[in-house]
Amino acid sequence: MTAGRAALLRLGTAEPAAPRRTLHAGALRCVLEDGALRHVTWRGHEVLRGVAYLMRDRDWGTPPAGLGPLRIEEDAGGFRVAFEASIALRGGSFRYAARIEGRADGTLEVAVTGEAEGIVETNRCGFVLLHPAGFAGLPLEVTHTDGRVTRMRFPEFISPGQPVLDIRALACEPAPGLRVACTMEAELPQDPAGRFEMEDQRNWSDASFKTYVGS
Repeated sequence: MTAGRAALLRLGTAEPAAPRRTLHAGALRCVLEDGALRHVTWRGHEVLRGVAYLMRDRDWGTPPAGLGPLRIEEDAGGFRVAFEASIALRGGSFRYAARIEGRADGTLEVAVTGEAEGIVETNRCGFVLLHPAGFAGLPLEVTHTDGRVTRMRFPEFISPGQPVLDIRALACEPAPGLRVACTMEAELPQDPAGRFEMEDQRNWSDASFKTYVGS
């Protein structure tokens, strides 16, 4: 059996897997893959399935980003990652610079600034945050863009609609005594509030709840 055939059977694609690097900051651990973070854990507990910055084009496709060289620093206090990337689109491109920083106190910060070159059309551009499907039924605290706080739960049964809208921050406890808070911000010309919203990806057999920029 060829290597390509083996990869197709195991992964569903013959494309080579992107290189992975595990990053540590005290008890914080995550995997860096193709500019995105995977399997973010704290003391062995998975707190996020993934964090990525994605573009959806005019046809709702997800064009890949061409990444420049990764600049990675690690020391006893944490890790820092920086890189630049470009996404080719019909009519032009979108270039951005990304910065990732993890600290031993459990703080993880991901920031991106970008600008279109030419006239490009996009249905959505921004961060995507994944919470594991195992969070189903956990209490969830939602802070909205106007400061209101809603207390609810991650859907236990698969939600056919969007379980949460108008999100600024999410907080939950995936393990006793472990509180995970995620604050999301976006500067968008069509949405000054920079709203995020959530969908239940178990609808499509994906093992996560996806929170994404709304516009």
